[in-house]
Amino acid sequence: ANAFRATCGDLAQQGNLLDLVMEFFNKLSESFSGNEETIKVFSILFSLMRHLDPETLAFVIVKLCSEISNSTEDAETRFYVLKDIYSILAGSSSVRFQVFMSCLEYSIKTRQEDKWITELTVKESKAICKRMGVSKNDERNLYLIICDALNTLAQEGKPCSSEKNFLVAYLETYEAETPEVLSTVCEYAARAAVGAIKQPFSVQPKTNTSSSFAGREGGVTSVYHLLAVQYLKNSSSSLHKGAYALLEIFCVGELQKFIAFSKENPGIFQSLGLELDTCYENMKLLALATLASNNDMVSYAEVAKALEIEQHDVERWVVRGIESQLIDAKLDQLNERIVINRGSEALFTENDWVQLDSKLKGWANSVQAVLSTVRQAKIEHAKIAAKTR
Repeated sequence: ANAFRATCGDLAQQGNLLDLVMEFFNKLSESFSGNEETIKVFSILFSLMRHLDPETLAFVIVKLCSEISNSTEDAETRFYVLKDIYSILAGSSSVRFQVFMSCLEYSIKTRQEDKWITELTVKESKAICKRMGVSKNDERNLYLIICDALNTLAQEGKPCSSEKNFLVAYLETYEAETPEVLSTVCEYAARAAVGAIKQPFSVQPKTNTSSSFAGREGGVTSVYHLLAVQYLKNSSSSLHKGAYALLEIFCVGELQKFIAFSKENPGIFQSLGLELDTCYENMKLLALATLASNNDMVSYAEVAKALEIEQHDVERWVVRGIESQLIDAKLDQLNERIVINRGSEALFTENDWVQLDSKLKGWANSVQAVLSTVRQAKIEHAKIAAKTR
């Protein structure tokens, strides 16, 4: 201890800041523990580091993070030190992002995800990447690390957010890529498709002008429109193609198509890690939402036919649709009908665009016919008026 103090005193008098910092660093490397002496050494080290030039500081930071992360002993103290290092680095730099990643990876390595990963959101992660000028590859790596960690936590039954949002963020970075590049992420695209099928709708938060509402735009459709997911239909893997086809059925919300698909591909649900019964129930809810989005009022008989259920089960399914926030409706039990305020919109397919185009042309022709009739009536009226003068 006396030799350490003497060496530090000499270096301080000489103004040799880098060697002084490294002396403290070596002192920590000899014995890392959560005791009071170690914490004091870190406090002094951090104070000294603030006076280093940016290039030297980067060198010391990277070396310090590596030293701290190489052991799982006193993991909690080590992790909090890494967080402190991240905090003292002001501004946005590649070095700060390296420290951020060190915190991320060490929290996973020592199973302290609840102190870092579970607190992260996609919005915050994107902001960090943008603010620190992170490369596309590093951004993708960040999302995948978080995805895998959240997936592990979910499998262990621990409370955490869904990996789906980070997986979508990862695939969004491929929106401008070529088919050749897209072919390299088919596994992740299929994983996102399966995740969306498991959670086909998401609740939209309340706003000042509307109540909370569940929509496919935050569930299946947000995944369906991703370029990497669209590429799955061109994949050489029948499993990938099946995942895409099933996702599209969920987006459209047609129960009959789902039933036909499940009969034609009986083994695909197990291969994709999906429960057929759960998918069937979700499809019924989506079919109900699709019916509701196209009508202001439907009879119990129409719902029973669309969902392929007995008429006495209609009210139970409508209540489930309301509870799931896929529809906003009221039951008219006396007249056996459902009065609909709103229903979650289904995916607008290419066939829907063709039908809409046909309807618009029909309306345009009808309007032209009416205008032509009005013009002709005016002409006839003018002729009659001229004769009576």
